[in-house]
Amino acid sequence: MALTINKNAKTKRRSINWRRLVSTVLTYPLAILFAMAACTKVMKYATYHSYLYESGLTSEGVAFWLSFTLPALELIVAGLLAWPKTRRTGLFATIGLLPFYHYYIYYALNEALFTPCGCLGALPIAWGQHYTLNLTVLLMCIAALTFDYWAKQREQAGG
Repeated sequence: MALTINKNAKTKRRSINWRRLVSTVLTYPLAILFAMAACTKVMKYATYHSYLYESGLTSEGVAFWLSFTLPALELIVAGLLAWPKTRRTGLFATIGLLPFYHYYIYYALNEALFTPCGCLGALPIAWGQHYTLNLTVLLMCIAALTFDYWAKQREQAGG
């Protein structure tokens, strides 16, 4: 049995879509951040609930409602960010949540009677650094969306 080699056959090299890769690399840390924050809030539920109420930002009923829905929402967003088909939706959801986090930080620093950190030590940073974190998350979302858009343009162009 003879083995024949076709010297004229060209191997098709599959190039890496660097734009898609950059978008993915920017998105996974955000998914981990949301999952970590949500899990910490669930594991330290009583502390988180009391922090929401004692800050003076919400009433007892709203604090109770938020203490369940916010971690659930953060887990949903983490899942959206982790799954490639829903990544864009997760990025837009993250951008939509950022003003609420920003307001909470502003309130805690300027008007709260008690300044607890809602992340409960998931990220050991000072209150003022939360602004920087929010800005970094926003820039990561915008960059990931931009690279994702460029990747889709490239795929549609056939390259």
